Amino acid sequence: MLNVQLTSLVYILITSIPLIPFFYMTIKLFYKIDLDYLTFIYGKKIDKKKFRITILAYTLIYIGLISGFLLSSVSGNLKFYFIFSYIYVAVITYNIYVALFSRYRYTEPRYYDVIALVSFIFMPFGCLFTPIYLVVSIAWIYAGVMSLLEVQEIE
Repeated sequence: MLNVQLTSLVYILITSIPLIPFFYMTIKLFYKIDLDYLTFIYGKKIDKKKFRITILAYTLIYIGLISGFLLSSVSGNLKFYFIFSYIYVAVITYNIYVALFSRYRYTEPRYYDVIALVSFIFMPFGCLFTPIYLVVSIAWIYAGVMSLLEVQEIE
C-alpha cells in the first residue's frame, strides 16, 4: 500500500516538473499586469517591495493548496481532497469575482462569465459524479466561444 502511494507521489512530482516554467511565467505575467493596473488606479508609483511580498504570499498560498490537493488525491483521503480543493476554488472564485465585479474591474462582466464562475464552484464534486466535469467543460467552452465572438465583433 505504501509502495503504491509512493509510486503515485513520484509520478505526480515527475509529471509536475514541466509545469514549473508555466507557473513561473504566469506569475511573472500577472505580476506585471497587476503592477501596471494598480499604478493606473492609484495614479502613483506602487511600493514594489510590498507588492513583491504580497505576490510571494499569494504564490505560497497557491503552492500550498495545490500541494495539499495533490497529496490528498494520492493518499485517497476524500476529506482532505474536498478541503484543499474547495479552499483553492474559493480563492480562485474570489479573485475572479473581484476582477469582474469590483469598482476597478478590468472589463464589464457578461452573463457567460457568471456561468463559467458558477460552474467552477461545482468542479471538486466531479470526482464523485463524473458528469459534473462535462457540465463544467461545456460551460467553460461556451464562455470561451462567446468571449472570442465578442472580441471578433469589436475588431
